[in-house]
Amino acid sequence: MAGKKIKDPLIAALLNFFLIGLGYLYVGKRVWFGIGLIVWNILFTGIVLLNPGLDSPLIWLDSIVLSFLFAWDGWKTAEEVNKSKKSKRLSLM
Repeated sequence: MAGKKIKDPLIAALLNFFLIGLGYLYVGKRVWFGIGLIVWNILFTGIVLLNPGLDSPLIWLDSIVLSFLFAWDGWKTAEEVNKSKKSKRLSLM
């Protein structure tokens, strides 16, 4: 019954901020999307680090903006999951 626990939106947001996709795995929703994002993030970071010509401030700014957006989405996803779990519990009573 570990999947029935309430998920902390702050943890989901922080996980998605530091490694985009990890928050989705924590919440348990959009898991394959989260795995894809993690793989893409690791590959993209490797490509940028191995090619010094690609190391542009615009790329890093883009990464920061995306991190904030995915953190916000992780927060909202955790809230959605928690709300649906609460409504299911109430309907069982």
